[in-house]
Amino acid sequence: MKAFLIAISILLVPAIAFAQGKDPFGYEFDDYLCHDIPKSDWIKPHYRLQMKDQFGHTDSEALRAVFICNPVAKEVLVDGKVVNEDGINNPELHYMCYTFDPGRTDAENKRFAVENEFEQNKYKTGGPRMVCVPSLKRH
Repeated sequence: MKAFLIAISILLVPAIAFAQGKDPFGYEFDDYLCHDIPKSDWIKPHYRLQMKDQFGHTDSEALRAVFICNPVAKEVLVDGKVVNEDGINNPELHYMCYTFDPGRTDAENKRFAVENEFEQNKYKTGGPRMVCVPSLKRH
């Protein structure tokens, strides 16, 4: 799961139950800074998506690009002191995030707990609103 901090851009942070960096399974996670794609058009043809994740099933139609997410190096400071510093492990991997016309879903009102460098908290899901796909980005 990724936690979303929504503002002019968003930051995707790995939400895992162990320390940042290399996990016990050998993965090296990156954080992602996501930038708005203002006023994008709906993608043609209109795709129909049938998606399933740990919260349930979602059927939807029509995609519109809303964010490009880039790996980011960051420092977390508390009272002016660096408490966490992360580099970039996979500079080639980006994510494109798309909003969609919500259709049927049973993935609402599901409870979960999250633990990451910003918080340990419990939440309840709303409806699915966005799908993010690994993407190659060129300038």
